[in-house]
Amino acid sequence: MKLVFSTTLLAALLAPALIAQTKINTGLRGDRHEQLRFEVATKLRQTEKYQLIVAQRFFAKGDFKAAMAEFEKFLTLYERSQAAPYAQIMWSHCLIRQRKQNTAIRDGYQSVIDYWPESPEAALAAYLIGKTYKDIGEVKNSIKAFDKVREDYPDKHVSVLSLWEILDIAKVHKDEKLRIKVLKELTFDIKRTNANDYHLTRASQELAGYYFYAGEGTKGLEALQEQGSASRMRRDGGVTGQAYGIGHRAVSDLHKNNKTVKAAEKLTDQLISFLIGKIPEDLEKGKAKEQTKDLLSKVASLHAAVKRDKEVLDTYMRLGGLIGMTDEVLGKIASWHKTKKRRKEARQTYEKFSNKVNGLANIATMYAEDKDPDGAKNIYGQIIQLDKENEPKWASSSAKVYRECKKAEQAVQIYDYVASIDPDNKGKWLTESASTWQEAGKHEQAIESWRGVITATGDAKHYWAIGDCYSALKDIPKALQSYRLSDNFPSAYFRMADIQRGQKKWDEALVLYNQARSYGDGHAQNALWKIGETYERANRREQAIKSYQSICKLYPKSRKASEAHAHLQNKYKINITLGGAKEE
Repeated sequence: MKLVFSTTLLAALLAPALIAQTKINTGLRGDRHEQLRFEVATKLRQTEKYQLIVAQRFFAKGDFKAAMAEFEKFLTLYERSQAAPYAQIMWSHCLIRQRKQNTAIRDGYQSVIDYWPESPEAALAAYLIGKTYKDIGEVKNSIKAFDKVREDYPDKHVSVLSLWEILDIAKVHKDEKLRIKVLKELTFDIKRTNANDYHLTRASQELAGYYFYAGEGTKGLEALQEQGSASRMRRDGGVTGQAYGIGHRAVSDLHKNNKTVKAAEKLTDQLISFLIGKIPEDLEKGKAKEQTKDLLSKVASLHAAVKRDKEVLDTYMRLGGLIGMTDEVLGKIASWHKTKKRRKEARQTYEKFSNKVNGLANIATMYAEDKDPDGAKNIYGQIIQLDKENEPKWASSSAKVYRECKKAEQAVQIYDYVASIDPDNKGKWLTESASTWQEAGKHEQAIESWRGVITATGDAKHYWAIGDCYSALKDIPKALQSYRLSDNFPSAYFRMADIQRGQKKWDEALVLYNQARSYGDGHAQNALWKIGETYERANRREQAIKSYQSICKLYPKSRKASEAHAHLQNKYKINITLGGAKEE
């Protein structure tokens, strides 16, 4: 009871402070340089809070002149307030937003340092001076300012931020010597904190990449290991994951160039030595087998990157010897054989799977890759003997191979068989049959099949496919009738109208487009555009203009209205279109 009471009391005491800080920071974009510190907000008087809220509201709205006046008023009224340096920072931000950077540096940020030198805002202001110089392209002044931050505030987070900004300058200006100097300092010389964890980790990863591409794997690994316990490094997969990821990219790129092949080989050996050294001694402990599988898979991948065929296979055999020759390990071996175009060896490896169904399924997939549907069908037949319960799945997979190999008749034959043995999914398999005929351009057979689908499912939407088939057969009356039976409106109206327009039956097309207009504003705009196009094709200039103008008048802020506005100007030289230009 006492604990509950204490917790409740603490919450009651903190609530006003939290509300105060929240109100003051309302509408701000979340930039850490614009947020009032919590410990300051808790100590402000109500009048101070109110004045800051007024100023911040103007700032959040983008009225920076008004915000400046309100922050200045705060500084006049509450010069000794703990929030005064913060108000001066925000006053300076207002100048930055008005592109008065030099004034912000001279009269804003520098004033924070001069009047409140011991405040946290002074260190921030010093950093912001360097950042502002950098943003306006004054590189020398920027570096000079950042160096001063590091000299005056060596233990503050802004010191690391300043170094990070100098790193960015080095990259932009391609100063490799400065870049590496900064990366080394961030990686090896700065004490890690929660605030700079990200920066130090990223620096170590970038430095490792530099060393890896130089063929110096040992130095790259040292850089990563220096930040091995960083939170960000752990989230990024740890030193092992980063060493492999960064190293693999470097190895692959180096191996592409004849001049750096030896460097790629050397780096590969260094990375592999590191990874193998991480293999657990006791494979029965915890997740040791999973770790071993991961590490040796990475080793095999590195060997593959430098085209070491024998070493890849030897690594997988070693993996099998350590954790057992599982189907997963066999799968890796088979995949490597496939990569090297050893199809026979890959099939033989799949045959060794303890799960015979999965092994055979992989072999069937290989026949599909080889465009051999008869071979795939034979393998799927073997699978069905082992897994009769899933016959529809395996038989339909066989049909799919025939379909992909443009053998529609054989595919349909199998799909129809599957429909007969899987009545619960009869409609699905008949749909596959109909789609197969249609894809093959066998439209008469497809129409008959689609009618069978409709009979089985009672779903009128399949009349649309029948309409497409009749369209392909140039049987326009039956195509129109089928689209209408599909109940897919307003799409059916648009489709039928397009067909009629293609037949130069202008009036019939216009009737259908007008029917589509009743299905909401989005469809109405498209319909009016189509109507305008139809009038144009029929050489009815005035009606076409009126249709485009209707879009501009009825939907003045829409994209379609902008298109109509531009079309009227370009084609008809009409500038006054009753709206249609988007608002700025």
